[in-house]
Amino acid sequence: MVVVVREAFGRKLEFEDIYNHLTLPDEVHLLKIGAGKEIVAMRGYSRRVLSGLQSLILEGAAILPEMQGNGVYGKMLEQAHEGESVLCLRTQNPRLYAAFEKFCDKVYPGFHDTPRAVREIQKAFAEYLGCDADENGIVREYYGGLFYGEEPYHERISPLFMERLKMDLHKGDAVLVLGVKEVEEHTCQPIEE
Repeated sequence: MVVVVREAFGRKLEFEDIYNHLTLPDEVHLLKIGAGKEIVAMRGYSRRVLSGLQSLILEGAAILPEMQGNGVYGKMLEQAHEGESVLCLRTQNPRLYAAFEKFCDKVYPGFHDTPRAVREIQKAFAEYLGCDADENGIVREYYGGLFYGEEPYHERISPLFMERLKMDLHKGDAVLVLGVKEVEEHTCQPIEE
């Protein structure tokens, strides 16, 4: 698993960072393929109630470079999703945002305005992570620098990150992304606390 995480991020992450990716989430899913059942991807998830809504929090992902871009992320997300109407992601990777966007019906922040209700959920997500986010959901210097060996790029999403959201990946900025998934009405009802 250490090899998968290091190759996915393109740099030598410390063992403690990898350990936290595997132990902090409530659930960790591994994808194994081939005769030897080699691990090619991992994904960590937690489930929480944020602003009264059942939410799936995507805690961490690592997919071997040769497996990226083949729908692996979406398949793993589909397997983890249990009808939550809100999905949450913290990232500085525009390719991950693009994959997340394919699964959700709406994603914020984006190329459109973020509704006030979504900002409230985003605020609750930031509190869960123990950080402060600006009005666009950006956590400045969250990672302390670029989290990848090379700056990740996506032709449509990178301009969103750099121009509209004013992210500086080299300073470690992260975006708190909220995805809305339309599900059956009874699963979207607020939960009494």
